[in-house]
Amino acid sequence: MGLPQTMLALMKRTIEVNDTLEETLGFAVAGVKARLLEHLEWKAPGDAPEFGDVEGVDRAIVEAMPTGARDAETIMFLYPDKMRQAFQDEGLEDMGAEGWETAALLAFVVHYVKDWYRREAPRIFEDWQDC
Repeated sequence: MGLPQTMLALMKRTIEVNDTLEETLGFAVAGVKARLLEHLEWKAPGDAPEFGDVEGVDRAIVEAMPTGARDAETIMFLYPDKMRQAFQDEGLEDMGAEGWETAALLAFVVHYVKDWYRREAPRIFEDWQDC
C-alpha cells in the first residue's frame, strides 16, 4: 500500500547533480592551449597568433563539449542566466528553437575560451620564445 497523494505532495526530495561546467571549460582551454603550442612549433611565427589563426581551436572547443544530454541539461539548470546571456550575446534570439540550449552552452564556452586566450596567449608565446 502506497502513501496517500497528499503526503507524497508534501515530501521533499533531494537530488544530486554533477556540475560539469568547470570541467568543460578546463577541457576546452587545455585543447586550445595544445593547439596553440602545436601552432607555435610548426609555424614559428614572429608574433603571438590571433585566436582565429590557430588551426584546430574550433575542433578543440567542440571536443570539450559534454557528450551526454544530461550534462548539458544540468549545466542549463544550474546556470540558466549565464547560458541565456551567452545565447543573446551571439545575436541569437529564438530560445524556443530545438537545440538552443546546446547553442547557448557552446556560445558560453567559446566566449570563455576567447577571453582566456586574449589574456594568456601573449604569455605563452613569450615563454615559447624564451625556450
